Amino acid sequence: MKNTINKIIGFIAFFVVFGTITIQACPNCKDAFEKGSVEASIGEGYSLSVLFMITMIMSVLIGFSLRIYYSAKKKQLSSTNEVS
Repeated sequence: MKNTINKIIGFIAFFVVFGTITIQACPNCKDAFEKGSVEASIGEGYSLSVLFMITMIMSVLIGFSLRIYYSAKKKQLSSTNEVS
């Protein structure tokens, strides 16, 4: 049973990694990114918006992670001081 589940997960992971090579972008985005295109600035705008969204998600996740880390450290220090 466990071996079958591992095979299924491996199969899915293989196609997620190697199956997305052909699915690079929607046709509209692909056309906007082509060099020499009249609407090249739209392609640059797509790139910047994607980078901005990724940056915001990562900064929020890092912020929450740091807040949890510092809260745990503060609690650990306060419990250490109470025992002493």
